[in-house]
Amino acid sequence: MSYWTNNPEDLKGGDFKPVPEGDHMGRIAEVKIRETQAGPKQISLKIALNGGFVTYQSLNLEHPNEKAKDVARKSVTKILNGGYLDVPQRLETLDDVARALAGLPVSVTVKNSGRMYKDKPQLDVFFNSNVPQEQKVSFSSRSKDY
Repeated sequence: MSYWTNNPEDLKGGDFKPVPEGDHMGRIAEVKIRETQAGPKQISLKIALNGGFVTYQSLNLEHPNEKAKDVARKSVTKILNGGYLDVPQRLETLDDVARALAGLPVSVTVKNSGRMYKDKPQLDVFFNSNVPQEQKVSFSSRSKDY
């Protein structure tokens, strides 16, 4: 088991449950669009995993580094393909993406990254598209105010 957070600010005085490595089902509990220190905006996800675990993930869709943008686009695609019965054709803005991701069921794989932060092992989280059919939601039936 390892301790994990993608947000080092959360480590200040925090008491974290150990997140076991492996596959986990969960739901995107919170979505925020925020400025990064480098300037561009990112989408920050708070993911509530089954078993009471919480993880955080940042999606850098507006990053100057093409590889960072590519990783974020692939993650969004996996989340949308895994969570919806009917995947939207186009999401034009960060607000569109944030609204589409809010509340979606997700499947993630957690692996030890080999890195340490404040004497705690860090984990990498990878999104999967294998959300069970009965847990998927319909994009077209969701209200615009989700």
